[in-house]
Amino acid sequence: MLIIDEWLVEIPSEMKVKYLLEIFEIRYDLHLTIFCAQYKQSEWHPRLGGGVMADAIIDRIVHNADTVDLGKVNMRELFLHESD
Repeated sequence: MLIIDEWLVEIPSEMKVKYLLEIFEIRYDLHLTIFCAQYKQSEWHPRLGGGVMADAIIDRIVHNADTVDLGKVNMRELFLHESD
């Protein structure tokens, strides 16, 4: 299992996008990958450069994916208030 936290907080360089495509191609339909992101899934494509490689990466991520959208809930704030 691979867990990617803070997915796409930084916009990756073209070289990093190539590496990401290679990694997700190798893992596709074989291994579990969990993405933790502050950006909506609809914002991932442009943050990956919006080109053909972004298309390929998104295709490999969303195919057979389960999505949990927490909406606007800030889990850090929620946790801090519960611990008071």
